[in-house]
Amino acid sequence: MHLAEVLDDLRNAGFEAEVRSSATDGTPGTGVTANLTDATHDSRQAAPGVVFCAVPGATFDGHDFASSAANAGSTTLLVDRWVDVDATQIRVTDVRAAMPVVASSVHGNPSRELAVFGITGTNGKTTTTNLLASILRTVGSNVAVIGTLSGLHTTPEATDFQRRLRQAVTNGVDVIAAEISSHALEQHRADSIEFAVAAFSNLTPDHLDYHLTMESYFEAKARLFDGRATHELINVDDEWGARLAAGRSDAHTLSLDDVQILEAGATGTTFEWRTHQVHLPIPGDMNVANALMAAEAALLLGVDSAAIAAALGETPQVPGRMERVEASAAVTAIVDYSHTPDSIDRALASIRTSSPEASITIVFGCGGDRDRTKRPLMGAAAEAGADLVIVTSDNPRSEDPQTIIDEAVAGMANPTAAIVEVDRRAAIALAIEETPAGGVILIAGKGHERTQTIGDDVLPFDDVAVARELLELAPGASAR
Repeated sequence: MHLAEVLDDLRNAGFEAEVRSSATDGTPGTGVTANLTDATHDSRQAAPGVVFCAVPGATFDGHDFASSAANAGSTTLLVDRWVDVDATQIRVTDVRAAMPVVASSVHGNPSRELAVFGITGTNGKTTTTNLLASILRTVGSNVAVIGTLSGLHTTPEATDFQRRLRQAVTNGVDVIAAEISSHALEQHRADSIEFAVAAFSNLTPDHLDYHLTMESYFEAKARLFDGRATHELINVDDEWGARLAAGRSDAHTLSLDDVQILEAGATGTTFEWRTHQVHLPIPGDMNVANALMAAEAALLLGVDSAAIAAALGETPQVPGRMERVEASAAVTAIVDYSHTPDSIDRALASIRTSSPEASITIVFGCGGDRDRTKRPLMGAAAEAGADLVIVTSDNPRSEDPQTIIDEAVAGMANPTAAIVEVDRRAAIALAIEETPAGGVILIAGKGHERTQTIGDDVLPFDDVAVARELLELAPGASAR
């Protein structure tokens, strides 16, 4: 891709782009004629043919690294002010907003060669994308999933996202199933991606440290529905989803009213969808909602409904999403990524529905350096849904773990009934000890994560592995 083509794409996207060279002899910089093959926002990835995007950030300003990028071979820079560097510079008013256009352009606009499914919402994104991928693989599609389980961020930065899309095309991928976070939408990471299906799951309190209000949070999510998707799929059981769908005559809507629950148990749910009987081997109404979203998306992508129903019955376990810990013990442990008030409430409700006679214990914590407003609400949800609440550490990061716990316990009507154990391993052991035979333990918050961040230390910690080990050591481990 040559500079002239990148400039055309920027201007077609509505950006006013100025170009100049800082070449000492006054001739055009090498970026004018060089073949541009990649883009990066990280000067450590700068190299010949790579456009360096100087993004002003909260901590660092990319313009301060422009010289380093040029010295590493990046002779074309995307900037919002001219820098004293001998390289071709493209000046725009907003580097972050222009960066996805440049990244898509240098990679040849890869989303046009793929069917991209993008889902936004507070809860259910990971499960839905993995369910959709499972359906599509069953019918022979080559699918790549981009989300919480596949990278450092739920949604990659724009330069990384476009690079992964091009790699997917090169690798023969047909469909991308991507989680699109509110941060990503606010920060333009998913701009310049053409979606086959854009989906909305739900909106509940989360990330209010970043968005400040639910209205702003909703507005960030709604950015995905700007007309670029061929199809829009919206869950109208959620009040924010119903609001999003209102007046959108072309949007496809879905609701749990569209299915009939035939049987619900600890090992899954059987329901009727579009005249087909489906057995989903993951428990909980929220997972029926996720499966319904995946099924309707697969229909929009051209898959036969009977094939979809059959494929859902073969769905593999999604790591850390209502994941049953296999162990010979007198109690059952389930690990789930529940880290919002709503997700805790739904996870506990699904366990109560599937195991109505069982005593339920929850072990949970709240993340440090994250939305503090949800902590008391998580405590209230845990108390309302469980018979025994054990509050522990999640990833305290730079915060004092006890302070985080105190804020969660403050939301409970009877805080003295909760057990506090700061050490997460000890908390899980205590749950196994205190839960009566036949009971169920929900270990909430970290899900698929394999580490725990305490201060500056990132320590190995896997809820599933720890729970399995402790269950096997518990008295009565052979009782099942």
